[in-house]
Amino acid sequence: DRLPLVNDGVRLENDKEATQIDLLIEKAYRDLGYTPVRVPVMSIESRVRYVIDLVRPSQASQLSISQNPSR
Repeated sequence: DRLPLVNDGVRLENDKEATQIDLLIEKAYRDLGYTPVRVPVMSIESRVRYVIDLVRPSQASQLSISQNPSR
C-alpha cells in the first residue's frame, strides 16, 4: 500500500499525482513480467517481517530484523 503523502519540500506531486505515479510504476513492473506485491502500511518492523515471510516463509522465524547482514 502507498504510505501517506508528506509534503517535505522535495516531492512536487500532489496526492492525485502520486497515486497516478504509483499505478504507472506498478504497470511498468507488470509489463516487464514481475508480480508486484503490495505491503500493508504498518510499522517498519512489521513491514520487514511481512516481506521476509513472503520471501523465505520457512526461514522467516529464524531471522532477526536487527541481524547483521554482513555475516
